[in-house]
This record gives sequence, structure tokens and C-alpha cells, in this order.
Amino acid sequence: MISRYLNADPFPWITDGSDPASTYLAHIEFNEVCDTGKAYTDLENSLLNNFFKNNLKQNILGDKNNLDLINRGTVWFFLLAVEYGFDSRTRFINDTARFIMDKLFTVDGGYSLSITPGIPLACRTADLTRAMLRAGINSNEILLSLDWITAHQRHDGSWLHCPFNGFCDVMKMFLLKKPGSGIKRESDATISGCPVATLSCVRALSASGNSAYSDSIEAGIKFLLQNQFLTLTSRVLYCGLNIQPQKNGYPLMAQFDLVTALIEIFKTRLWNDPACAVPFNNIMKKQTANGTWKMEIDSRGMINARKGENRLLTLNVLRMLRLLSEKECQFEKA
Repeated sequence: MISRYLNADPFPWITDGSDPASTYLAHIEFNEVCDTGKAYTDLENSLLNNFFKNNLKQNILGDKNNLDLINRGTVWFFLLAVEYGFDSRTRFINDTARFIMDKLFTVDGGYSLSITPGIPLACRTADLTRAMLRAGINSNEILLSLDWITAHQRHDGSWLHCPFNGFCDVMKMFLLKKPGSGIKRESDATISGCPVATLSCVRALSASGNSAYSDSIEAGIKFLLQNQFLTLTSRVLYCGLNIQPQKNGYPLMAQFDLVTALIEIFKTRLWNDPACAVPFNNIMKKQTANGTWKMEIDSRGMINARKGENRLLTLNVLRMLRLLSEKECQFEKA
């Protein structure tokens, strides 16, 4: 069904083995005849030997003393490993998940940065909850985190709940391990929610597979659509992060891109909202003659990758196209 959108078939290239993660994920997600056990073993052997080995100590991923650091900390490497396809079948995923819970989980169900006192962040809570759901972690903390997410959805369908209010607050956290003043904005209805936190929370609720969250998910998506976040060229957030939705990248932690946003939209009844047309066309215009997409950005929170044709990004676009095709097929049969 998705072939009508493609200039050429990218699957032989995606699954050529050059990128073990995209090869594994493409087989699992698009090829039902794959031997999943063997494919997972191949993924473990390849990535453990060539990538994660130097970032694994005592069965915990990343830098345990600097959990929050992008490209270095435990949180980053846990999210990255799950995104690459690792799950609870591998011991270090279970042990790292438990380590993160012990260090960052708060009594009300959220996840904090490694600051004192710990204050949950909507984006951090959602990113970790989604990863743990995807990895098949069995824990009561996950249910509490989902409850935290729904309880902190704002009046306009968005999420915010961030302790940062500018560069000074960010430096205060990194240098002194203290929270900033940003949490005071949470109850101010005149302050807009955060597009990154909102997309992250939508993704976490969606990953649960629980239809009870449908209304919350759609409210979050309406916030993104109605506030034109899918047509932004760039925006500096309260935390100092600069998002550039129009540039193709692969978000991992507290980031935002058009492909991921449309993936979540195409799962819902809002899949044919007119506001989706422009961002969808912008993505499709960037398709190469080979049926692939090029990585354009690897800013903070994105997976680091060389600019140019990228297998993981292309796979993400194919996920989006598959969801759209399924909705179109259902619409045609109705």
C-alpha cells in the first residue's frame, strides 16, 4: 500500500546490514516471516560488540554519575538502546530501567532530572515511560507514570510541567543540581504548553495501547495542530532547547520533528485534519530518487548521525506512510 508514495523501494538498502538497528526493526515491523529470535540475537551481537560495549558497566548503560547528559548519560543510552530495538529480553535493559527508577522516579509517579529536590518533568516522564513500555518492562511504576501524565495535562490539551525558565535555570541545574523557577508557570493558563512535552506525553499514552487515553491523546494532538507547531521553522523553548521541525532528524530525548508528530496523528481520528497537509507534503518533497530520506539535523536530543541518506530516518517515514495508508484504506471501505 505504501509503494504508491515511494520513488523506489528502500527496503533492500535499509536491511542490507550496514545499520543493525534499522535492519532488525525493518524486518520485525514490516516482514512477518522473519525469525524474530534470530534477528534479535543478531542485533545483540552486532550492537553490543560495536557500539554499546564501551558504554556498559556492571550491566548499567551510560554514565551513572551524570544520568542526564545527552550522548553520555544513563538516560540517553537507555532510550537509545530501546529505540534500536533492545527490550527486556536483555538483562542490561532491565537493570538499567531499574537503576533509573531508583534514581529518578518521584513519589507522585513522574521522573525528575538528577536534581535536589526532584521535580518531575513532563518530557522526561513521558520519554522514559514510553521507552519502558516499548521494552516490555514489567513494573508498577509505569502505571503510576501514566497516571501522572494524564493528571498533568493542561486545560488546552498540552503539557508543560518544566522546572526551567531560560538559560540561567539550565545552568543552575547543571552546576548546582538545583531546580529552577519554571514550575511556577504550570498553573498559569495564559502560558502556552510545550510542543516537545506535549508530543512526548502523547507518544507515551499511545504506547500504552490503552484506549482509555484516546481523549487525552487527541486533545494533545489538537493543541499541536491548532497552534501551528507543525509549520514552525524554529522555536526556542523555556528550557533553552531550539527545535527546528522542518529539518529532518530522529528525535530521541526531549525533541520534536514532523515525522514523529504525524505518526501519532495518523494513529487517531484526526489523521485527515487539513493542518496535516502542509507538513506531510514538506516531508514527501524531501524524498530522494532512491525512496529514501536524508538526515538534516542532529541537534541536542536527536540521534547523532551523518547528514545524508539515513536508514533509521527513512524507516520512520515508512512507519508514517504505513499508518496513513491504513487509514486511507479504512476510509475507502467505509
